[in-house]
Amino acid sequence: MKRTTLLGLAATALMSFVGAASAKEFLITSVTELTGAVASQGIPLSRGMKIAADEINETGYLGEDKVKLVQLDDASDRGQAALLVKRAASDESLAIIGTATGYTSLSIAPLANELKVPLMGMVYSPDLLAPGPWSLKITSSDDSHTVALARYAATKVKPKRCLIIYARDNPGFVAQYKTFREYTEKLGVQYIGVEAISLQDTDFTALATKIASMNPDCLHISTLAPAGANLIQQALAAGMSPTTKIFSGGGFANASLIQVGGKAVEGVIMVTDYAPGGINEEGRKFEAAYRKAYGTAPENWSAVGYTQMKLIAWAIKKVGRDVTRETLREAMSNVTDWHNIIGTTGLMTITSRMPEYDPAIITVNDGKFVNAP
Repeated sequence: MKRTTLLGLAATALMSFVGAASAKEFLITSVTELTGAVASQGIPLSRGMKIAADEINETGYLGEDKVKLVQLDDASDRGQAALLVKRAASDESLAIIGTATGYTSLSIAPLANELKVPLMGMVYSPDLLAPGPWSLKITSSDDSHTVALARYAATKVKPKRCLIIYARDNPGFVAQYKTFREYTEKLGVQYIGVEAISLQDTDFTALATKIASMNPDCLHISTLAPAGANLIQQALAAGMSPTTKIFSGGGFANASLIQVGGKAVEGVIMVTDYAPGGINEEGRKFEAAYRKAYGTAPENWSAVGYTQMKLIAWAIKKVGRDVTRETLREAMSNVTDWHNIIGTTGLMTITSRMPEYDPAIITVNDGKFVNAP
């Protein structure tokens, strides 16, 4: 009996060893802005990815196999991002997630296509897809997002005299303001001016004075959240009416908007990928896991990073354990009604690498992001 028991234990141990030895580890590398000018977006993006990777491994989503997420900091520098993409490719990463801004993502897309490694970007501009089939998007197009915001502005808020302010050094922000203007002008909104700024600007004294003197009842601001918050504060200090309605794209859906802007950004309306609080059970579980890990509510980029990682895992599972960069890319390029946590329905369809879903409209109320009424 003792011999039989020992043999049984030995067999169990051998089976466990064989199972462990046969388990695969899929290397995924993120190249994001953990420091530098765009860290306000890169940090929550990377945190969302980690929540997803931990969930994938802890729940056994891929069976005995695991994902290994390595997160690298490009320091908000395009040259550094390119070096990290080369490093990830040489390290045999199955895919790269990056970056937190179109300014950098668009610059590394040609390199990813040259190296033939899937690059999953967080970019609204379809320009990310132009270099070739290896660059992919998780977020829908500028047109889809901005039209949703423009429709809300023109039909619910109904401003009369709008002023546009946009960051000239980011093609996504240029596309956003043009789409917003084109749509709302057709519905009777008058535009009294267009002002260009830089992503690096912090002193808006002259522009703030000009805004106040023009007395718009609406601003459409296309830039990153910290700069936008500074601009709004300075415009109010210069005499802009506190009743001025302010609209923006997803660049504002970042905790730094509230941290920098405080009460000045109350009532700002923006279009986002993620509805605060979660729109389904998975979203609510994500909220809880994020709060437990980081002591704060997730924001838009947190949810986007989470969704990027979950889509890659879904594609790995669909293809099977012998997945390659090529088959992974193919699986993520065309997807029908994939269940996830962003949008307002929790369903995403990807056609020829272009994701589509219904974006959310949110606002700042009492220092928090909430769904707009």
